[in-house]
Amino acid sequence: MPKESVVEIPSGSGNKYRYVYDPANRATKYLGPVGDSPDLGEQEFMNLFNLNMNYQERDKIIFGKVLDWDAKIPPSGSFTDLSAADLQLLLDKNFIEADETQNFSPSTEDFLDFMKRYPRTTAHGYAISPKRDDYRVTLEGVEIPGPCSGDEIVAFSNAYGHADDFRVGEDSCFAWWD
Repeated sequence: MPKESVVEIPSGSGNKYRYVYDPANRATKYLGPVGDSPDLGEQEFMNLFNLNMNYQERDKIIFGKVLDWDAKIPPSGSFTDLSAADLQLLLDKNFIEADETQNFSPSTEDFLDFMKRYPRTTAHGYAISPKRDDYRVTLEGVEIPGPCSGDEIVAFSNAYGHADDFRVGEDSCFAWWD
């Protein structure tokens, strides 16, 4: 079994910080600053994706409450019905990357552009625990709840017809990537 390793990671500001990575649990723990670098504190360390680590705020935007990540198994939370406004807020606050994709899905930014053009569209996906080094938010797809207009069906089909699970009709339009 791989052992924990301590690494020093430079930040964008030139400061350095020490972390320990536990591959068995896929967890990264902040150990502190190196040299004269300012101390970030436990909740401020950067993960693999350099995302905002304030999971309490992130969770409130996505789920309407803070999840109990100590009790959460698996260490992810699925969500549906994420609005364009909330997705924009996640982007603005650096909780999700604009170019993030789920395998061959469109990017976060591409989903958001469509959601702004068709405001009834919502996104679905998952959020990863702040206790893991791969902490992030990932969109798996979008949906337009019915009834759907002809224009919505055509636009949705053109944009997302390549999804792993693709369904369109007057009752709803749904796209999901595995």
